[in-house]
Amino acid sequence: MPPSHVEKILQCVWPPPKARNLLDVYVLLDSARDESIIPTLQDTDLEVDCLFSGVMPAELSRAAPYLVRLRRSSPFTPWLAEHSWSKSWGVYLQATGDREAVRKHLQSLLLVRTEQGKELFFRYYDPRVLRVYLPTCTAQEVQQMFGPVRSFFAEGEDGASLVQYAMRAAAQQLSPLEVTVHPVA
Repeated sequence: MPPSHVEKILQCVWPPPKARNLLDVYVLLDSARDESIIPTLQDTDLEVDCLFSGVMPAELSRAAPYLVRLRRSSPFTPWLAEHSWSKSWGVYLQATGDREAVRKHLQSLLLVRTEQGKELFFRYYDPRVLRVYLPTCTAQEVQQMFGPVRSFFAEGEDGASLVQYAMRAAAQQLSPLEVTVHPVA
């Protein structure tokens, strides 16, 4: 991806100057999507948290979701935008609160229960899943999904856009989501 596309992606996910002290920018990565993700995370100076808890086998840690608090000045940030684009590696998000609170909230979304009571792993951090799931949510489900998150960003199905999902302030008679499509290609 040309550098101009990388910059457009980063401009979209970074909050405006007046909100930068209030919002942190994260990426939630699915390490199962590419074998280069884990080594790169191990080499970064950024704060990285696995959403799975406890000691786990190596195979599971290589397929786990990882939360990374991004810094605009880190070399990892443009690398990620360039190498992950159109590969469904994960989703960006803007969130308030401390990193541990954001992690705990995102961790709470990993398991869902079917109507039959069976627990399933919910890969909401896959942009292909998020794009389908969020528009079907009720206002209550959107509120539960977002928690401290102010916006989720998923690569568009077309590969030329970044889709931003935010909670609508007053969702009476409207979709509980505000969806903005940002062209990046």
